[in-house]
Parts: sequence; structure tokens; C-alpha cells
Amino acid sequence: MLDEERPLQRFARTGLVVEADRVKASALVQLLQEAGLSRVESFDSIEQAAHSLSDERLRAVLVGTAVNQPEKVVEESPLLLRRFSVFLATERPSKGQCPKGFDGSIHLDGSPDAWGRSLQVIRRALEDRDALADILAREYDLRSIADSTHDVMFTLDVEQRHTCIYGAWLKNTDGGKDRFLGKTSREVLGEEASRVHEENNIKALGGETVSYEWQVPTEQGFRHYMTSLSPITSEGRVRGIAGIARDITDRIAAEEALRRSEESIRTLLDLSPFSVIVHDMKTMDVVYANTNAIVESGFSSMEEMQELGLEWADPPYSAADARDKAIAAMEEGPQTFQWVSASTDGSRYWEQISLMVLPFMGEDRILAVSVNIDEIKRMEMSLRLTNKKIQLLSSLIRHDVMNKITALRGFTELAIDSCDCESLPLLERAEQSAIAIQKDIDFMREYDKLGNDVPQWQKVRFSVSSATVVGVTVLREINGLEVYADMMFSRAFENLLDNSIRHGGTVSVIRVSGHQDGDDFIIVWEDDGIGIPAADKERIFSRGFGKNTGFGLFLTRHILSLTGMEIYEEGEEGQGARFVIRVPKGMWRIKGNETVR
Repeated sequence: MLDEERPLQRFARTGLVVEADRVKASALVQLLQEAGLSRVESFDSIEQAAHSLSDERLRAVLVGTAVNQPEKVVEESPLLLRRFSVFLATERPSKGQCPKGFDGSIHLDGSPDAWGRSLQVIRRALEDRDALADILAREYDLRSIADSTHDVMFTLDVEQRHTCIYGAWLKNTDGGKDRFLGKTSREVLGEEASRVHEENNIKALGGETVSYEWQVPTEQGFRHYMTSLSPITSEGRVRGIAGIARDITDRIAAEEALRRSEESIRTLLDLSPFSVIVHDMKTMDVVYANTNAIVESGFSSMEEMQELGLEWADPPYSAADARDKAIAAMEEGPQTFQWVSASTDGSRYWEQISLMVLPFMGEDRILAVSVNIDEIKRMEMSLRLTNKKIQLLSSLIRHDVMNKITALRGFTELAIDSCDCESLPLLERAEQSAIAIQKDIDFMREYDKLGNDVPQWQKVRFSVSSATVVGVTVLREINGLEVYADMMFSRAFENLLDNSIRHGGTVSVIRVSGHQDGDDFIIVWEDDGIGIPAADKERIFSRGFGKNTGFGLFLTRHILSLTGMEIYEEGEEGQGARFVIRVPKGMWRIKGNETVR
């Protein structure tokens, strides 16, 4: 038998001649050397050669006619039964006495032809053994690879008996390979457990390639396997089956865990007050919708929603708009926006929608989470209408009061011009009160404009451009920056300019710059005036502080605060004012490829 536990290699090219006749022995040694053997020894008898015959490195043995019964060589050295030693004799053994592994006989009669034929016999025998060694070495390598894999590879004959089986798994089974070789699945596993194998074996013997899953109960639970079978064909006939069995227990457990996880997620989503719809990233088809989304859209089932896909979207937004939003979520990241959705009954309602890409059911999908804000929108509209009514009433009252204040100031001035000395101080105080009331009404007019419109993204450079005055150079080093602010944002810079002109003395240059500070952005307004005393740095933002109305910086702080911005002064007295506006994260962006400089 071939030793399957060690690798197969070619024997060393050494030879042995057993011949009592010294002249013939010398010729045989020369013959083996000419055949390519590197070292050849000669002995008179088998008994003398016995030690050398046991050498595993021996390549060829030539037994001469002077030695009786060449088959005794095999008895002296069982190693010659291996498939790699060449065993020749100068006289072919008689019938019935030819030993196993004999490679043939050679004849030496002194002629060149006989010599050449003998060389040819020896060389052919050596080449055959070398080829066989290579084949068996490759077979051993393949068997070693097959025996180290975690899969089980096997072959069956037409009677469904195992003809070979490999795999590391066999080392942990009782009986190893012997438990299977020559036996059917029924003999190994029993009638009930083998039924699934026999059914699929019959299909493979019929010429089909089949795969199937099966399981085996153990003390720790079921072990799951997948087996693939392919027919072995020769000359158009199925001669057997080649199969691979793989342990898929871990995969089954992972799939089951994923299934339970998805069921839990779906349960949570169905209980959610939000509408959740999951779309395929390529086709935008609806993959999943929770109960709230189905009800909100007016469908009776998710299947009905899947039939229409995005096509149920109605003006003012269409399916094309929805796809554009989905593409933006895939390319730019999560998107949040307000949207008018349509129900199947024709009604429309406002939603706040967030789109993002998340894994769902084993693949990346587009997750749309929305909440119905129809009631909020109605409240906004009602509030906006109420504000307009209040503003209209306030405008009418202001207009009426301003007319009366104007008349009062006119009468007061006439009275001052014609009054006696005792009443003059009282009339002057009345006139100052009328002027103060007029300023308060002017402030109310400005303050009423705050928050009237929804904040929007605004280019800071354009807002700063509105703050100009003859004789003062304004350096705008703020390209590319946009902030999310109230529509009166530009008025904030107009007030800063007014402050610089009124209180900065001889201001000639104003510089507006900016830089990022962590997640925030800092906008800096600097002038070359006289600066602001330390004691007044916070007071200047109070209502009524200052030489004029005292409303400018107070109003500026309120305009900025509507979208979370802060303003404070940090310049040094005598070196100019320095106002710092801090814009929080999410309320600023750098648009396009521009840079702030």
C-alpha cells in the first residue's frame, strides 16, 4: 500500500547489480551508469546485497543469471514493491515465479543492438516511475489540501456508496474516513436521516447538479449543512457523484438573528408616530412602509403603495422632485425639508421630511422619515394673518398718533414763540416729550418688521454692501460666506455703520472680515475711530443708550438673536471699535468654491 501519511518524492538515482560473474557484473554496472544513474554498486549474491536492498534511496536493481530465483530479491527487500524502484533481471523469471513489481528483462549478447535495447528498457522504466512519482505527489498534495479544508468533499458510485471522502471535519468524527468508505448514507445515518440525501443523489445520478440544505440534531442544538452534488460522467454515462458539504450553522444563526432584529425594528417603526418609507436606491421603489405612512397616504396596504411608487405625488411637488431630493441625500448627505404630500383621496397635507441613506434588510436604502405638520402650518398661517392684522392696526394707530404729535409740536412751537416767561419752561418740556414720543413711534415702526418673514440664507458681502457712506472706506473681506438670518440682517450692518459714524469721531476706514472658530463662524466689524470706553461695552446695546435715539445697537442685537447669533464689542478705547458677531453651527456656510478672506 502507498503510505498516505508522508509526501511522495522521487528516489535518488542510485543502482544495484547482483551478479556473481564479475565480467557480466561490470557490464551491467556500465549499463546502469549509461542509463543515467549517478552511483551503482555490485554484489555477488542477494545475501551480500541485502543491506543495500533495504535503502529507501535505491533507484534500480539488476539481477543477473548467476543468481538463482530473482524473486527472492523481493523477499529480501519489500521496499522494491514500492512504485518507484525499477526491478529488472537478465533472465525473465518463469511463469508463476514473476515477483510483483517486476519491470522486465534485458539481454546482453555483446552486440550494440542488444546494448541499445537494454538501455532503452532501463530508461523507459525509469521515466515511467518518475512520471508515476510526479502524479502521486500531486495526488498527495491535493489530498492534503482536501483534508485540511473545513468543507467535506466526497465521491459516490452509482450505488451511492462513498468511494472517497476528505476534510478536516472527519478528524472529529468517530471512525474517521472508515465510517463512510464503502457505505451508503443509509448505512451511516439511518433510514430517516438519509432520505434527503438519497433523493438528491438520485437527481445527481440522473445528470442534474443539485444543492440542498439539511440538519443534524446535537446536544447543543441543530447543526445545519449545505450539500452540492455534481454528476461524474465518462463516455456519455454517469459513473458516480462528486459532492461538497459545508457547515452553515453560523450563517443560519446570523440570518435568524438578522431576521429577529428586522422584525423588532419593523415593530418599533409600526408603533412610531412618524411616517417611515424605505426606498430602493436605484429604482426608488418602495421597499417598506410603516403603518402610519400607509394610513397617511390613504392606501389600504403596502402592496398598493408599492404599485404606484412615487407616482402618487401631486402638485405642487412631483415624482421628479422626489427623485431629486433622494439623489441629493445620496450625494450630499441627509436632507431635511418641508413638503406638500397628497393622499389617494385627493387631500393635501404638509410634512416635515428627513431623507438619509441607511442599511435596511441587508442593503443600503433611502430612509424617509416624515411628520405631519399640517396643523403647525395652519397655526403659522393663522399667526401670520394675526400679525398682519396687528401690524395694520399698529400702522393705522402710529399714523394717527404721528399726525397728532405733529400738530401738538406745531401748537407747542407757536405757544413758545408767544408765551410769557413763566410758562416757557413748561412748554419746552412739553415739546421734548412730544419729540420723545415721536422717536418711540419711529422705533416701533422698525421693531414691527422683525420676524415678519421666514429667515433665509443671505450673502454677508451683499448685506455689508448696504452699509455705505460718503467719505468712509468699507473693506469687505468676507467673500463666499452665507448666514441664515432674518430678512432685516442688512439693517444690522447699517446700524453698525451709523454707530461708527456718530460715535467714532473721525472714522475713515471700516474693515469687515471673518474666520471659523470651532463649529462657529466669527464676523468682525472694525473701525479706526476713538473706540468705546470699557464701562460702556455692554451698555451700548441697551435701549435708549447713546447720543441719538439709542435704538440702533439694541435693534441690531435683536435682529441677530432671531437666528441664534450673538454680538459684543471687544475693541480698545482710543484704537477703534471692534464688534464681533458669533454665528452658531448650522447657521453659516461657505457657498461654492469661494473662500472667506
